[in-house]
Amino acid sequence: MKKIKVSSIIIFSLCALFITLGFLCFFSAHWFTRSFNSDLGLDAVIFTLFSEIHGADSGLVNSYILQGVLPTVACTALTVVALVLMPKWLITGDGKKKKTPRRIYKGVALGLSVVLFFLFFAVSANHIGLPEYLEARTNSTSIYEDNYVNPDKTNITFPETKRNLIYIYLESMEVTFMDEENGGAAPFNLIPELTELAKDNINFSQSQGVGGGQTTVGSTWTIGALVTQTSGAPLSLPSDIWNNGLNYYSQVLPGLTTLNNVLNDNGYYQVFMAGSDASFGGRREYFSQHGLDQVYDLFTARNEILPNAQYHDGFWGFEDMYLFDYAKMKLTEISQKDQPFAFTMLTV
Repeated sequence: MKKIKVSSIIIFSLCALFITLGFLCFFSAHWFTRSFNSDLGLDAVIFTLFSEIHGADSGLVNSYILQGVLPTVACTALTVVALVLMPKWLITGDGKKKKTPRRIYKGVALGLSVVLFFLFFAVSANHIGLPEYLEARTNSTSIYEDNYVNPDKTNITFPETKRNLIYIYLESMEVTFMDEENGGAAPFNLIPELTELAKDNINFSQSQGVGGGQTTVGSTWTIGALVTQTSGAPLSLPSDIWNNGLNYYSQVLPGLTTLNNVLNDNGYYQVFMAGSDASFGGRREYFSQHGLDQVYDLFTARNEILPNAQYHDGFWGFEDMYLFDYAKMKLTEISQKDQPFAFTMLTV
């Protein structure tokens, strides 16, 4: 039996590694662009990858395994087999076989693997907008020095009789659901009531009509949007990206004064409600450490309003039709308190 050299094992292990990484980049990028809005941004992806997965949608994980991991395994196996079976003999002009030196064969195999990796990496990086992301991360701006108003250094006054606040975040809502006449993209208006609300009240828009807010880096995914809208500051990734999930910290953005901090200082009773696991993405920690008194989510709803104690709609948490009923129930309860309240709700 022919003895396999250690150098051969190392070379082919490196080949397998480069090939695997190349295909993983390619299929991961393909899965990402099919699964998410292209404007989501790499900030959201990196943050989520290194955050605690507790509370995440299992369907999303399964789709990545099917569309990202399994194709990578299959293509890697086929490519490695092809390299192993690569002819070790070159045919000369007269038809005679000439044995190729092993070191040349190993070098060709490793070289092809490296080229394959960088090719797939370049295609994938361009596909998901990595060059734009790196440019945005390395450029500096004075927008916050010029425009940010520090609540700790500002005199914020409330009327003698304080008004209650209900703040509703609509997950994945966008103006394209309106018809073209109103600036949307649908053949007919899918959100007529929201359109009228926007027209009849104060509407923050990037256009003269019913538009949408201008998103910034650090505000394009759920927890990023929650932090940005309540503080006026982006949720930028810390330098230690291995611990960037808010769940990892005993203190979450302790130097940031948010809307909820201001309301807490002025005697408001505050509640956050979500139709999923409130811990996902660090939402529970963020709100609880910035002045909130109570958090309601999937687990509290199971004991109060959902059909049974194990209820789950099979996708993320529970449907909005239950969420709005749950909100009405809790609003009725907290409205009886002898203090103003601020109720924040995140739909699914």
